[in-house]
Amino acid sequence: MNSRFPLGLQAGWNLSREYTSGSVTTDAANPGPSGFPSLKLTSDEPITLFTEPFQTSDPFAPAVVSLACKGTGEWKLSILCATAAGHSRGIADKTIQAGPSWQTETLAFRLDDRAKVARAFTLRISGTGTLNLDSLQAWAGDPTPRTYASQGACEVALALPASSYSDTRIQFVDEEPSLRFCATGALEGATLKLKAVTAMGQEKDLPDIQLGTPGMQTGTFRYDVFPEASLGQFRVEAHVERNGERVSPFNEILVTRIRRPVHLNEDAPNSPFGCHFMASPLTIRTMKAGGVNWARFHDAGTDYIGWYHLEPEKGKWEFRDDAINVFRENRIKIFAGLQTAPTWSSLYLDSGKTGLNGYFDRYYQPRNLDEWSNYVRTVTGRYKGVIDDFFIWNEPWGASFWHTVYNTETKRYEAGPTPAADFAKLSIATYAAAKEGNPAAKVSGFNTYGGESGTKWTQGVFDGGAYPGCDLVDYHYYTSSTQGFVGDQAQAAYDSAVGPIKEHVPNFAKPVWMSEGQGNSTGSAGGGGFGLYRYALTWTNEGDAVASADNTCRYVVANLAAGAEKVFLYTAHGYESLARAPAFLTLVGPDGYPHAELAAFSNLAWYLEDSTFVRRVPLSEDVCAYLFQGKGTATAVISGQPKGRLDLPNLAGLAVCDLFGNPVQGVPRFGGRLLYVRSTGTTDDLQNRLTER
Repeated sequence: MNSRFPLGLQAGWNLSREYTSGSVTTDAANPGPSGFPSLKLTSDEPITLFTEPFQTSDPFAPAVVSLACKGTGEWKLSILCATAAGHSRGIADKTIQAGPSWQTETLAFRLDDRAKVARAFTLRISGTGTLNLDSLQAWAGDPTPRTYASQGACEVALALPASSYSDTRIQFVDEEPSLRFCATGALEGATLKLKAVTAMGQEKDLPDIQLGTPGMQTGTFRYDVFPEASLGQFRVEAHVERNGERVSPFNEILVTRIRRPVHLNEDAPNSPFGCHFMASPLTIRTMKAGGVNWARFHDAGTDYIGWYHLEPEKGKWEFRDDAINVFRENRIKIFAGLQTAPTWSSLYLDSGKTGLNGYFDRYYQPRNLDEWSNYVRTVTGRYKGVIDDFFIWNEPWGASFWHTVYNTETKRYEAGPTPAADFAKLSIATYAAAKEGNPAAKVSGFNTYGGESGTKWTQGVFDGGAYPGCDLVDYHYYTSSTQGFVGDQAQAAYDSAVGPIKEHVPNFAKPVWMSEGQGNSTGSAGGGGFGLYRYALTWTNEGDAVASADNTCRYVVANLAAGAEKVFLYTAHGYESLARAPAFLTLVGPDGYPHAELAAFSNLAWYLEDSTFVRRVPLSEDVCAYLFQGKGTATAVISGQPKGRLDLPNLAGLAVCDLFGNPVQGVPRFGGRLLYVRSTGTTDDLQNRLTER
């Protein structure tokens, strides 16, 4: 465990997903008991910080975590236990009052009988005010406070050089590929050992750095030791040795090196790339830097726009302009959900249910369409020009999100006898009210699904007369199957969602948005969930981050090819801390920092932004090319069955890049992961080059 913070947050530490303001920085003016700069957490609103995962010598014995702190305000320390299954729960907590002088706080904890294995522990620090931290340590055994001592004679901290996006750990390709280090402790005669590792698993030692400055030594070093791989995600490892023996804990940092996106500092209303994420400034800036230009407000953002949250009592509005403004200040367009109903105006009152009003209880159908319409007019009018794109409800085809009663015997929500017809009525009323609030508003209808249940739902809503009451159609599509080849499921999902409309409207031309889904099934928890981390984990990282990245990009390409105008991945908000395996997380890791998926996605977005899908062309039985036309350029995404293999010998003079955007040397070969081919001219010309033999 690294216990000092001379360069700010280190690997495995992160702020919670909920923060909208506040900061965490290194504070050289206030060195802690370690003798080195402390970590300073500042916020006028509640803020939460998670430490890196840690373990003691005996995870089943009583244990203690200790830290030094000073500052203002009341703060809470909590120990979270991460089990072998990746779940996280609190097992101990303590409230402290920060003061002007350094004080040592300890928190004793012990694994209880509910967990058979403690994969890791995490310390959660939450509160309001200012808190300086230093000298973190943990041990098993005697709870008596101990004098601070580092795990080794030295420690080393790593960070990106200061830049406009360095806090996201993103470095653009036009920036110098360098990192900062700060070694502390007994440095005489010591050597800083460094290694760089690519997402593809290539690794090289970096030149040693001789240490010796008493107490603390800082500097920079370059990690561009892979001429064939300048883009992607890199893990840089560091430790200190003396006389051939390691005298510090290991440390590491993940650096995501990508191109600047096409629309970095501007709105991109026509961009097809969206995701779900909250008003965390770090996450928003990470998404924008990675090529995401749209956010969908569901789960992540429901409380910014949902009726249940905005009007908890009739006539008493609680707007979240602060959160919404963070998105717009960073040029993220918003697709906002007109959804949920407060208890006072929903069928919850008639449901017979008692007790807490939980997550799904917010999705009881509204009792009064006039009151619902007033909410819609209020929201669309208030945010005119700020938010102009809306969808109606969420997944109403499932009783959990669109219900009238709760069956106490089956413990299930039930939607009533005519759910599609009821939703059609809501849709018609919503469309009319939204246009009254903002005539320029665009309202999506149907909110259907890519499957058999979606087909039935679409037909029912259409039969209810809702088609004229929408400007576009949206659907959801989740899959655990690899996409991106002839006969994949993405086209079938699109057709099942909108097929009934096309049957009745031969000239159907309304845009269709795939507004929620992903191509990794339960998300990165089931694949490459912990990314490239190694030493920040207390367990072996067995995930395949590159496969996860490839699946995500294939999924996006396949949905665009199927007919979706936009694709909203779910989700970049589902993280807590590095110790907890998240479900449905994409583009970012469990600590909220970029996953290798983001590096691959940014390359996809860079190639396909401002382009239109034209056709898919078979290149062999198992390999195909998705052709996109841009202004003066044509791009082919080479994809296919994971088992597919194909040499592409006739592309001399064309730019051919791998999954992360690195040039492919020699004869390009599709080996199961996406390739990109870019040429000037038309897709017809590019198709001829790809298919000539």
